[in-house]
Amino acid sequence: MPTLLSPANNASSIALTPQLSWTAAANATSYHVQVAEDRYFTTIVAAAGNVAGTSWTVTPPLRIDRTYHWRVRGVNTCGASDWSSSFAFTTQATAPVCSLLVDDDDNDPDLRPMYTTALNALGIAYTVFDVGSGAGNGPTLSAMQPYSNVIWFAGDKVGGNAQRDR
Repeated sequence: MPTLLSPANNASSIALTPQLSWTAAANATSYHVQVAEDRYFTTIVAAAGNVAGTSWTVTPPLRIDRTYHWRVRGVNTCGASDWSSSFAFTTQATAPVCSLLVDDDDNDPDLRPMYTTALNALGIAYTVFDVGSGAGNGPTLSAMQPYSNVIWFAGDKVGGNAQRDR
């Protein structure tokens, strides 16, 4: 059975996407990981199966200023071990001052440099999410929640038989 290492039990001010780590379990070929809002693991908020190594970064991002519980179990061809004892941690109390820049322009024309130049000049930290071509590829609500600002731009040319309102 794995032993939990990090974040330490009852740690506080943990990032919203923490990297969880544990010791290797004898004969384990992969691991299952669970993160829950309660110590009984009835409300699982993040989980992973078949994690090859002894660490995993939590996705999607967790909520601000919440206590979470996590545990791990080893898996091999014979089955799964018992769950490890659980650790608790509390996420950071405030959101990082960071913006999410959603690039939804299909690079036709490519407007990202205009936005990144302005954000860099202002000293604003940001993460880019490139929607790419195709409908429905934008970030989910849970992916946007950790950000204090979301800047979503679409500079795609209007094609087809679109008409201007007069």
